[in-house]
Amino acid sequence: MAGARSDVVFLAICVVLAGCGGSGASGNQPSPLRVGVAAVRLTPCGTNPDWDGPITPSGVWGEEFTDTNGNGRWDQGEPFVDDPVNTALDPGSAEKYDGIFLAGFDNDRIATGCHDDLWARVIVLQEGIKKVALVSVDFVGELLHGSYYGFSRARDLVDPALGLDTIVFSSTHVHEAPDTIGLWGVSEFSDGKFPRYLQFVDRQVARAINAAAQPSKLRPATMVAARTDP
Repeated sequence: MAGARSDVVFLAICVVLAGCGGSGASGNQPSPLRVGVAAVRLTPCGTNPDWDGPITPSGVWGEEFTDTNGNGRWDQGEPFVDDPVNTALDPGSAEKYDGIFLAGFDNDRIATGCHDDLWARVIVLQEGIKKVALVSVDFVGELLHGSYYGFSRARDLVDPALGLDTIVFSSTHVHEAPDTIGLWGVSEFSDGKFPRYLQFVDRQVARAINAAAQPSKLRPATMVAARTDP
């Protein structure tokens, strides 16, 4: 998977540069390549000034619940507080427990702690008047588009004054991160997405793009293309 993803990113960069072609430069002189970078945490654990949702006793974000069997996580049948914010974002979340279900390796895997941070990382490339952002998030896959979900929400939060021509999203396909697709809830027929958390992700991704694309943050750079066989 990693090799395939690298090829996709490599191809995306080549397309970006091919489209730039020194546009905006005077005469035949190519415009200098300028690069900006940023990264923001997406870790759904502990305190975060940008998180205003509920936190479970384990420190993992999720709706409040009564741990009747004392195992430190929510189990099907245990009482919980249905957060109205989740229902407002996605009516399908009504009467469904919303928390951090992990993506992959069977259903009903609720996180009980965080080993290390998850990130949204952004690199912005500008040559002449062409300006492109490449975004990578530590999730199993891109968010599904629908009534609420999808990176289109993050796009809407990007400052249009920054002049980005294109935003390319990708995922690291990690299976120890939240379910952003909706396939790994408490059962095969239960959605594992957490609407309020994904709203937080939208804001963080947009924040990283806005930071990386600031003209004052862009620095001259030289690009070298290479390939290796691990």
